Amino acid sequence: GLRLEQSRKAVSLFRKEGIVVFGFFMFGLLDETKETMQKTIDFAKEINPHYANFGVITPLPGTTLYQELQEKNILEPTEEGIKTGYYSIKGGHFETEKLKKETVELFVKKAYREFYFRPSKIWDMAKTIKTYRELRWTIETSLPLLKGMLKNTIKAS
Repeated sequence: GLRLEQSRKAVSLFRKEGIVVFGFFMFGLLDETKETMQKTIDFAKEINPHYANFGVITPLPGTTLYQELQEKNILEPTEEGIKTGYYSIKGGHFETEKLKKETVELFVKKAYREFYFRPSKIWDMAKTIKTYRELRWTIETSLPLLKGMLKNTIKAS
């Protein structure tokens, strides 16, 4: 029930108070399209949390989404999932007529690129670093992300 305007106001308020904001954005819902994924990226850039995480929806056993996907017979369980009943949060687990798994995964990479590779974002993140420990954490978490984004990148749009 969270409205976009509530998110806009919350991020703005937290930033004014000097609170570092983390945003979490999901791709790959059943009705998702390239257009809705781009809107998610644009919204993330608009509200501009200090840090953002972009992921693919994971249909966990016991959830409504999991049941819907099983009913539609489009859930693609992994070998690990078949053995343990657990589904990794990496990658897609289903495709729809509108969207392929690979497209969703490309949009995740696109989201990271568009969000973090803006001069204003780099400066914004640099301003939040107060200690050497924070600088080290930022570098350590950024390097794998950077490698993942640059590896096998294909334009998603």
